[in-house]
Amino acid sequence: AGRSPAVAQRIRGSRAERINAELVAAHRPRLARLGETDSGLYSHYARLLEQNALVGPRDRTALALIEDYLPDYDAYAVIRAGLGELAFLIAAGGRRVIACEPSARRRGAIEDGLEELQARGLIEPGRVTIVDTLMPAEPLSGRVLGVAVDASEVRDDAAAAPHIARATVFDGLLIDPRLFIRQRDDPADQAALIERLGGLGFTHRRDYFADRMTWLRRGSGD
Repeated sequence: AGRSPAVAQRIRGSRAERINAELVAAHRPRLARLGETDSGLYSHYARLLEQNALVGPRDRTALALIEDYLPDYDAYAVIRAGLGELAFLIAAGGRRVIACEPSARRRGAIEDGLEELQARGLIEPGRVTIVDTLMPAEPLSGRVLGVAVDASEVRDDAAAAPHIARATVFDGLLIDPRLFIRQRDDPADQAALIERLGGLGFTHRRDYFADRMTWLRRGSGD
């Protein structure tokens, strides 16, 4: 029999707390040694580190949706992976993960964090692959879910278009439409994004309004 939702939530919460604690412990000396820029933390993660909160509520929300509500995929690609916090949460649950991060400094931070988590036995070696692009540039093997909690990277549609076109490598997407490739504050702009993705074959849609996340998949039906 499967775990009850309450038990699953407790296990997931404990996993997130442990990973957060290990990442804080790993990145604090890196930040002191390398500084905000060269460490890959920049001001955003430096502030979160001061608060001992590298793993945030949005990461936990995405993990809960993946584990409790969505079908299983062969792998999960975290788009704009940052320090790898969401990728690590997913991988620590025994899933295969691709961490997509275009910033070389942040990829270095992901590599260092992953090394620590593997040494602590929290992630099995081989579970996480790190790639140097915002979106995978080549076809992927198996059924892959693209996950984007905050993938806002460019400023306008012209720059976003080639990245969005690459979404066809995925079988499904779990995204925040406000922050997918570029920021979209206007609901009409968000709707236009969903329509564009529908034109790429993502014709089934399920909104998780309380979490401000949308699941899209190829085909139709549940």
